[in-house]
Amino acid sequence: MIEKTNSNKIAIAHNKNDKVETIIMNMLRGSGIAGLKGIEPIKNNKYIRPLIECERYEIENYCKEKNIEARIDRTNFENVYTRNKIRNIIIPYMKNEFKMSLFAAPISPVKDSLTGRVSRPATVYPSREVTLQEVARLITGDPALERLTRQLRLPLETGDKERFSELKRQTLPYVTPCGTFSYRKSDRLLAPSGLVVVDVDGLDSTAEAEALRRQLFDDAYLCPALCFISPSERGVKAFVPYPEHPGNETPAYISEHILGVMNYVEYVYGDGETRGSQKVDPSGKDIVRSCFLCHDPNALFRI
Repeated sequence: MIEKTNSNKIAIAHNKNDKVETIIMNMLRGSGIAGLKGIEPIKNNKYIRPLIECERYEIENYCKEKNIEARIDRTNFENVYTRNKIRNIIIPYMKNEFKMSLFAAPISPVKDSLTGRVSRPATVYPSREVTLQEVARLITGDPALERLTRQLRLPLETGDKERFSELKRQTLPYVTPCGTFSYRKSDRLLAPSGLVVVDVDGLDSTAEAEALRRQLFDDAYLCPALCFISPSERGVKAFVPYPEHPGNETPAYISEHILGVMNYVEYVYGDGETRGSQKVDPSGKDIVRSCFLCHDPNALFRI
């Protein structure tokens, strides 16, 4: 090619992200010092990489500003290849604690049964910011949450779903998995967490929920950071990381990934002609969508 074009260099579009991924991949393979150099900016005085110190998001933002249509290889999002696993799973875990807002109960106003007046207003301001690791610890080992979960499930033993729903709204703490918020409203996003949530409900049994929890967690495409059984024991909640694009993580961008995950779960894990459309909670499309926390000693998480 050099001879045909009368050139003396070949420019390759590797960027800083590619360099980091290569270093980690070489480390996993047991490489020595040479492999830890990653991708060199110049090789054999012939191949040059002018973008090697630019991060991928900088290049994408430049293309966006200049109305340059970029070609995206969709297989980059399939976590079945080593480099993709490093890019989409390992690096986000290294860079991100997946922070979200924790809210105390109740999620909706509590009314006096006699007067109908509000005795406890809904919480709209977060109690504090928490990491995914803290959420996992709460779910698996917090004694107070274990007691609350046990108590609110008692009505289900007699088939009183209405009382169960009431207790759930009145007593359980909840988080906003998509990020931290100053107020429980979509336009009050402080910072995205790097996670989206998919909520599958209406399963036939606890055993089915437990099986789906494992299936979702082991899914090579989703690679959830956390999967746990829902308060009803007939559903599963999965917190799924998405590719990081600093400076471009707008509510619309996050919603796009929420929808993508929901559609994937509906298609892959749906049953029969409905493709699971009656099981995946569609209200999860809102980025401020709240997720109740409940005790699950067997929750699965990658931390």
